Amino acid sequence: MTLNIARVTGAVSATLVLLLLTSCSSSSANLATAKKEVDGGMQALISGELVLRGDQCIVLERANNAGTTALLWPHGTTVTTSSNGKQEVHYGGGVVATLGSMAQLAGGYAAKTPEDADVDSPKCLTGAADQAVWVVNLSK
Repeated sequence: MTLNIARVTGAVSATLVLLLLTSCSSSSANLATAKKEVDGGMQALISGELVLRGDQCIVLERANNAGTTALLWPHGTTVTTSSNGKQEVHYGGGVVATLGSMAQLAGGYAAKTPEDADVDSPKCLTGAADQAVWVVNLSK
């Protein structure tokens, strides 16, 4: 049996390229964040699972089919993918939430996006949210 090294090498190379393209094209999550400090207040606590909506925005899916809530995160909040592939929300130098996990978020509802928010990724505040925007209050 003769092994065609060029064919094997080509197949391995094609597989590696496909794996690299797949890993590079994985969607990253988006957050609606204020461009400056906005006080969401400490009026209440909301809980649910942080999920990724079709437009790649992180929203809160409340328990018992209570609906989906759009979230306005504080200025300086970011989302990254950890070494284990989980998407994490960072604020004040630490991880404050993980996509796919249950979260309890302090803050309060805003009837509309606060005028002084000057929101990054405004698309994350529209669409599937069934109620007003929840302004997340995270302490540093």
